[in-house]
Amino acid sequence: MPKIGKLKVSVPSSVKVDIKDDNTVVVSGPCGVLNYSFSRFIKFTSDNDGISVSVNESNIDDISKGEAYRGLYRALLLNMILGVTEKFTKKLEIIGVGYKATMLNPRAIEFDLGYSHKIIFCLPEGINCNIEMEKGKNIIVAITGIDKYLVGQVAANIRFLRPVEPYKGKGVRYYGEVVKIKAGKAVTK
Repeated sequence: MPKIGKLKVSVPSSVKVDIKDDNTVVVSGPCGVLNYSFSRFIKFTSDNDGISVSVNESNIDDISKGEAYRGLYRALLLNMILGVTEKFTKKLEIIGVGYKATMLNPRAIEFDLGYSHKIIFCLPEGINCNIEMEKGKNIIVAITGIDKYLVGQVAANIRFLRPVEPYKGKGVRYYGEVVKIKAGKAVTK
């Protein structure tokens, strides 16, 4: 069985992949269009079975450098295809008394995270957000988009607004993230 990096990337019938001469790949599907300029170390070849990623030996001095990029670029291409067929979602959980998140408009979220001021977070183009209340009064913020990197980066930026503190577990965390709670000061008599 071939290694994962050497497997072909299968393309669904609803997705169109256009490989340009300058190693720019444009992937279009039902959810949108993504394009990415890949390194000259790699070449893409398309056939009926899918797209194979291989080392472009004419443009490279060190074959091992191309081998290192092959698995990365195969994963990036696969993420582009998955993103235009079904969007990526990251969920964040806001835990804390008085902590709130409200949508000001489709491109901006207002956070009240215990600071002396409210924080307005502007969403980049291509990212959508949905805010819902969980039954335990925790707020769930769902970040959705077709670009996996951008979805993860926006979720990380929101999480950075109020990192989870280790004594009570208050703050913004990924949904389902386990936070190890520290013990407070022990009083001795």
